[in-house]
Amino acid sequence: RGGAKAAKASSAKHRSSLTHIGHKPCGYKRSACVPIPQRRRRKLSVIDILKPHSPVKLSAQTEEKLSVIASRLQSENKKYNLTALTEDEDVALLHFADCLQLLKHVDFKGKRVIDIGCGGGFPALVLAAAEDTMQLTALDSTAKKLSFVAETANLAGISNLKTLCGRAEEKAADNREAFD
Repeated sequence: RGGAKAAKASSAKHRSSLTHIGHKPCGYKRSACVPIPQRRRRKLSVIDILKPHSPVKLSAQTEEKLSVIASRLQSENKKYNLTALTEDEDVALLHFADCLQLLKHVDFKGKRVIDIGCGGGFPALVLAAAEDTMQLTALDSTAKKLSFVAETANLAGISNLKTLCGRAEEKAADNREAFD
């Protein structure tokens, strides 16, 4: 009798662990069970996540620049201690989309702008990538982070961004009239 209970329990376990074809479970015959392979979802890129949430239309060139920025951010974050947000969805929505909101509300075309305390390059890198007519200066007191910003801008082909190392209080007197 004990063997019959074990066989029934084993069979019940077998039925519940497989996905069955048709409307009815296969019963006790193991040969009738046909497992259905689970589909793997394609992992979305940062740009694919960003597109439906972007407040402005992105050109293919801008998308490529943002892709380079995202890739560098994720690969170099530990080295530079740039941000706590490195997951693709966080980078797309909480870094890129938030920075791009500025372009919706402020006309930066042809302006000279400074990002004081740019840290890991937000919003400096994103704005410079999206609006290539502006001249953007990224100011920070941490040379290591500015090194990341400059290298990333170079790799992404962003030519309208330069970096300035120092404290805002010290640099304000020398550069106050240099920005719009």
